[in-house]
Amino acid sequence: MVPSPAPPTPAPTALPATTPDADATTLSEARLRARGGDASGLAVLEKLAAAKTPTARRAAFTLAELDLAGGDRANARRRLFELLTAPEDALAFDAATLYARTFTTRADQAEAWRRYLSTLPHSPYRERALLERAEAIFDTNDARRRPEVEALLAEVQSQRLAERETRQLERIRYRLKTAP
Repeated sequence: MVPSPAPPTPAPTALPATTPDADATTLSEARLRARGGDASGLAVLEKLAAAKTPTARRAAFTLAELDLAGGDRANARRRLFELLTAPEDALAFDAATLYARTFTTRADQAEAWRRYLSTLPHSPYRERALLERAEAIFDTNDARRRPEVEALLAEVQSQRLAERETRQLERIRYRLKTAP
């Protein structure tokens, strides 16, 4: 009897059966390979990002990071903007943070934070975003926008804040007080 040939091995970009653990493992491996410059890792990330799996949004975030690292701000912005409404609060906030950093002016960054805030994020991400927006507006050096900064700070001050946010609030208040 002639032995049957071994089944072909899948291409390196083929995705395994979809289970949360398999997807998480595939995502981790693809991230490592893509960050090391391996095109097959990038291809797996693209497939994961396009899939309807729990890891799709994390794969899209990684692709946005790689886009930024490669200087492709427009594509990174597109991916990050889509993640602003992610159901995972921490992922949405991380996307908002990177999204804002894709802009070079503080006015544009303030606008990016406004877009994120329009998604009505939950605490503590809302308070963090309010502080980031307030600081970006302050940094535009537009005295006409000072009341807007003060209103944002008043909204944040009425919330319970973690130590990090309390320090940021105090720093912005001090800057407001000492600014010309």
